[in-house]
Amino acid sequence: MEENKGRGNDVVADTNFDINTKIEEQLKKAKEKTIGKWIEVLKRNGFSSDEIVSNLTKEFLLNFEKHILHADLAVKTNNFNYLIVKVEPLNRPIISIERRTISIARIINKTPFHYALLTNSRDELLIDVKSGKSKKEFRILTKEEFLKTENLEYRISDQQADKEKRIFATFDSLKCDSCNLD
Repeated sequence: MEENKGRGNDVVADTNFDINTKIEEQLKKAKEKTIGKWIEVLKRNGFSSDEIVSNLTKEFLLNFEKHILHADLAVKTNNFNYLIVKVEPLNRPIISIERRTISIARIINKTPFHYALLTNSRDELLIDVKSGKSKKEFRILTKEEFLKTENLEYRISDQQADKEKRIFATFDSLKCDSCNLD
């Protein structure tokens, strides 16, 4: 009798681990499928594979803490930054991290990206990074349409970049098991 004492908790822990592993696998598959979908959309809109970068990252230090910016996809054409795609887990409402995504798009590269697409594989927002305005109903510009856009030389000041780093760092400091902000 004594040897089985407490075994019930181990079984529950094992079951929870299996369930969590399966959920993580499903979320990973959904993310990969969504990224693949957007790569195909971008290619249909005239962007080549060389113009579509996967897993763009940048590190920075703020108050002696390291922070890592990440975009699942980034589109650069003719030396201009067009779009980042940020794919979040299915269980995360995207509206709550819209501002974080704007910061990523503004500082992940030397010059800001014009647009950011934020999705959790169900919901999607296209954000005009310069104005900070978002749309649920949108159409991705073709390469030709983007290159005809006025003000392709979009830049931000060093002070604005520092502000964006602080905004990102604030979101980055919010840690919780269900948030998994990356």
